[in-house]
Amino acid sequence: MEDYYKPIAKMGENLLVWSGNAWHGYVIDYQEHLPLASPSIIDFGAVAASGTVASSLVASLQLELGYLIQMWMKPLDDIEIVLWLVQGQQRFRIRDTGFRVSIFTGIDDPHWLTTEFAAIGTIHDPYLEIRNPSAYALATSLIAFWGNKYIIKKADVKLEAAMLSGDKPASRIVAEAKIA
Repeated sequence: MEDYYKPIAKMGENLLVWSGNAWHGYVIDYQEHLPLASPSIIDFGAVAASGTVASSLVASLQLELGYLIQMWMKPLDDIEIVLWLVQGQQRFRIRDTGFRVSIFTGIDDPHWLTTEFAAIGTIHDPYLEIRNPSAYALATSLIAFWGNKYIIKKADVKLEAAMLSGDKPASRIVAEAKIA
């Protein structure tokens, strides 16, 4: 079986994280997989017919400084998910068009790879807006999360410069939307 949810980097490897409209260098101190299990299935509550639950913090995915998560998500109810990293910065967006994750995402992407996002401790807490596209009320709005957790340390200036120039290898991951 293919490993679809591989870590972006392994322990001891370099990592560049997009944040604040720039790449920042880190070194991975620790990495572990966070499996899909009952603690990672979150109910965002009832949603009225054709209603929206305003963007709210996903408290169970909040991190402390020095941590990074690489996650995937899957709606388990007929809802649409709008992801915000740094409140007010929507992911999966082109100009004025915001793309949503829904149960239909899995039709073309059965492994939910397109739902990948990263969050870095105390800077990019994930916020979700939940929309009900149907004409009937929903009692629950369940979303499953799984992925990888990392403990990271900031690279020194010399190592970061070498990563940015390509002299030192580094994996890259985006932790917020790119602001033009």
